[in-house]
Amino acid sequence: MTTLLTLTAMFGAVRQEVPRVSYVSFLDIWMVACILFVFACILEFTVVCALIRAGKAPSIKKGEIGQGGTSDLI
Repeated sequence: MTTLLTLTAMFGAVRQEVPRVSYVSFLDIWMVACILFVFACILEFTVVCALIRAGKAPSIKKGEIGQGGTSDLI
C-alpha cells in the first residue's frame, strides 16, 4: 500500500516539474502503468488471502512433490 501511495506522490511531483503539453507523454504512460501494476499486485494479494481464509486455495498434497511440482526446479 505504501508503494502505491509513493508512486502517486511521485507522479504528482513529476507532473509539476515537466512542461505542460496537450498530448499524453510517454512519462504519463509509464507512471500510470507502474501504478496499475502495483494496484494489480495488491489486488492479487487480497484475492489470494481471501481464498486462503475461505479454505479454497489449492494445496500441494504429500505425494505430488516430484511430479512436476516446484521442487523439480531446484
